[in-house]
Amino acid sequence: MGNSTSIQDALAKQAEDKRSAVNDKLPSTSFYEKIAELKASLVGKVLLPDDAEYMEARARPWNQDQRGFPYMIVRVANSEDVGKAVKFVRAHAGETIFCVACGCHSSRSMVDDSIVIDLVNLNHSSLDLENKLVSVGGGSYLKVVDETLAPHNLGTTVGTYPLTGVGGLTLAGGYGWLARQYGMTVDNFVEAEVVLADGTVVVANDENDYRDLMWGLRGGGGNFGIVTRFTFRVHQLPPVCMGGDIVYLAPTIASAKEVVKKFDELYQELPNEIAVGLVFPAGAPVVPMTWAYFGSAKTPQEVPELVKASNLGGWITLANTIQPLSYHSGLQTILSPHQSSNFNYHSVSPLGNQNEHLSEEFIQTLLEFTRGSKASEISGAAVILLAIGGNVTTADVDNQKTAIPPPIRKAKYFVLVEAIWNPEQGQTGKNAARDWARKALSIVAKYRPGDMRYAPDEVNTGEKPIGDLAFKGEGIAGYTPELHARLGKLKTKYDPENLFRMNVNITPS
Repeated sequence: MGNSTSIQDALAKQAEDKRSAVNDKLPSTSFYEKIAELKASLVGKVLLPDDAEYMEARARPWNQDQRGFPYMIVRVANSEDVGKAVKFVRAHAGETIFCVACGCHSSRSMVDDSIVIDLVNLNHSSLDLENKLVSVGGGSYLKVVDETLAPHNLGTTVGTYPLTGVGGLTLAGGYGWLARQYGMTVDNFVEAEVVLADGTVVVANDENDYRDLMWGLRGGGGNFGIVTRFTFRVHQLPPVCMGGDIVYLAPTIASAKEVVKKFDELYQELPNEIAVGLVFPAGAPVVPMTWAYFGSAKTPQEVPELVKASNLGGWITLANTIQPLSYHSGLQTILSPHQSSNFNYHSVSPLGNQNEHLSEEFIQTLLEFTRGSKASEISGAAVILLAIGGNVTTADVDNQKTAIPPPIRKAKYFVLVEAIWNPEQGQTGKNAARDWARKALSIVAKYRPGDMRYAPDEVNTGEKPIGDLAFKGEGIAGYTPELHARLGKLKTKYDPENLFRMNVNITPS
């Protein structure tokens, strides 16, 4: 206990030293003399390193390893504040790193020696029940959406962790339990209020002069502006929601492979009403799965696919907790214990092709790697397969409405790779987690959809987040050359100076 306390004290002192250092550097910046003018113009606050609220504000990122020390954090109160902050950066601080903090899952939301526009106070929500639309502020967490829709038994596709930011999830595409039924988050994204690179505030939708901007926001990331309001189409939820875990004891590679192969075969039979994730936990002799069902059946025994899911092999079934539960307060929080803030490396990647089974080589290789992990080297790690399919793969396959790369819609699974370390392990633990995640990602990379594959030696080996990888020959994130060129032209139109570059960046063409 004493050793743990001393380590925490050392970490606290290290953070205080970094805060003091950035505070000392602040007066030498090009924009320092203009900060008072910015403060006076805003409804919100400007937090500097010596302000009492600064340390709390910089601690927002979900990944605790990515809590940097900005020169200042602009906590805006409305879209007009955002516009003023953008104009300030352009006029006085163009050479300084410029970040936008929504839900703060991004590695680029709270960076050292930067100016951060923090949208945390833009967390309002409103429901248009007649037109089945919900609007939420650009700084809202997903729980705001669920809290607004729950009384009416409505839903839309959002993620599976209540403290994920609406902004980052949506602009990257967005996936959740309802995706197989209703498509990705961007397939339900109908309007946006956006602050452009010149500081002006516009509204974009499919019917007005900013329809091209609306298209780019659906999958093009934060490249074209800062979204201060999102509006989504919502759906009446089915009368019954069920969810829970099935956990198989499978100590041998052979027994675990049997479970995974049968699971992958069952995938082909799944109706859109069923969603599922399969976990390869590091160093554990089990194969866990989390299932979700939306329909009219009242018990799992009435759903043939859930009955099959309970008998996929292994030695024994350790648990089967699938039961009726509330979508918003039950299913949407079911993974929260596994997704809380920590020190980690993580990545999301597509895997496989629809209507093709996972190869035995892939299953064998991934099981040998995850089962061979030594628990003492990392605090926790896993590779998670989320079944895609359904309306994710059939919606907007020709990119008329969204900028989602075609290979993503063709993929069979989304793969989450995550490795966690304890700060008490120091650099040794951090290196072990990073290496584990890199190795896992290199295995997955060989089995991406055909037009998204790259060689293992292209996997990031530095300190930058491993989820932010470039794809050889095609710009980023699997965009085809045609799609990437179209996004580049849009970038030239709306952000020709590449002000919004702290993202998975699309450069002006």
